[in-house]
Amino acid sequence: MATTKLRGNDLRKIGYPEGRAITLALDILDDRQLKKLDKGSALALLQKIKEDPYAYLRDSLWRDLAKEFVPDPKRNVGLNPEIKDYRRYGEAFIEDGARKQMDTAMQLPITLDGALMPDAHQGYGLPIGGVLAVDNAVIPYGVGMDIGCRMALSVFALPPEYLGQRTQELKKLLHNHTRFGAKELFKNPTDDPIFDRPEFKDIAVVRGKREAAINQLGSSGSGNHFVEWGVVDITAPDNDLDLPVGQYLACSPTQGPGVWEPPLRSITPR
Repeated sequence: MATTKLRGNDLRKIGYPEGRAITLALDILDDRQLKKLDKGSALALLQKIKEDPYAYLRDSLWRDLAKEFVPDPKRNVGLNPEIKDYRRYGEAFIEDGARKQMDTAMQLPITLDGALMPDAHQGYGLPIGGVLAVDNAVIPYGVGMDIGCRMALSVFALPPEYLGQRTQELKKLLHNHTRFGAKELFKNPTDDPIFDRPEFKDIAVVRGKREAAINQLGSSGSGNHFVEWGVVDITAPDNDLDLPVGQYLACSPTQGPGVWEPPLRSITPR
């Protein structure tokens, strides 16, 4: 029963901090029938847990002790007392949860700049629709987690004056040619050559979704999505859309099926 001689001072000498970690270690050695373990072996084991806690997080015996040595972001990264200012587009429509998440991100010591888009809503690491710029750091968790959300932009060979001159007509096109919600289907689905592709016959899972795809073509799905008309200014001769410099009528995020003619260019940023 050599471990009965193990004391808090022995653990402090191997780097155990004052408090809960020492208490847990001594309790586990006492309560888990480990008293036959000699003092040297017990200290060696406790030191391994301190140096590599992740290796013991799935061990039911040592899990609670290992957690004491896993770095706590809240404890190790101090937030700035002031919230760095950031841009908010469509602020009146942004939910409070998204604002609070972004406020916290703007207090990180590595934060340089940030912004919230009009469709921002609460996510996990960051709001969905939130943008964060940081200094010399990579934050895998610093994204607004969602499934398949993206923006699309279609530019049409129509004068930008249409936006003001034919507002009601453009509004009607949006109402007639897009739907929101997983169960919102088109009464008269749009035919498209994509449904003639061999994948709809050769791949079972795709074959089973063909009818749903026909009914939902052009829809925006469920969630906090939007579609709108606008004007795009192309100012650089060398641009991603490969268009001449000028102003163009554009639709985002759908391609606006049923518009007078197909778009000049469409782009889906990732």
